Amino acid sequence: DTVKEAKETATELNKIKTDLDTRRKEAIKYVSAPIKTADDQMKECVKLVADGRQDILDQVAKFDQARLDGLQDELIQRRDRLRVDAEIQPEFYGAANDIIDLVKLGNLTAKDRLTNKAAQAVADRVNAELKLQQTVERRLLELENASFRAGLAAPLSKAHVEHFLHADDETYATKLDELLQAEVE
Repeated sequence: DTVKEAKETATELNKIKTDLDTRRKEAIKYVSAPIKTADDQMKECVKLVADGRQDILDQVAKFDQARLDGLQDELIQRRDRLRVDAEIQPEFYGAANDIIDLVKLGNLTAKDRLTNKAAQAVADRVNAELKLQQTVERRLLELENASFRAGLAAPLSKAHVEHFLHADDETYATKLDELLQAEVE
């Protein structure tokens, strides 16, 4: 007997539920509107600040790159000046050729001058070239004596030892002994 009334009540309750849900959504929309507006405005502010920060970082990067370029030029000039002062021949260039690892902001003072550490690193590399040059020159001077001591009629020349002339002392001595023995035989 009450099925018809129950269906009508269910339909009526459904209308109330839909009405309540609609009102809830409108109330949330109404209450949330200022929050959404504020959120949008804050997002815009955040974007403005982020853009400003990025502009500053870009300018700093350009400035730092200009400082690094200046540092690289200064390192190259120092290396070249030291090579000229030490009278290093171009064939001995090598240890100081690659100085890119010294091109870093830590090798600049606050006034964009070369730090003592960086200057010493360049000097050490040029000194290594000078040492090699002096070693080769000494070896060439001693080559004639070594040839005559080994009993050769004519001394060996640079062409004979050129392929191992720049080697470390132990390798040079071993190869020279082998070559002298071969020449004596």
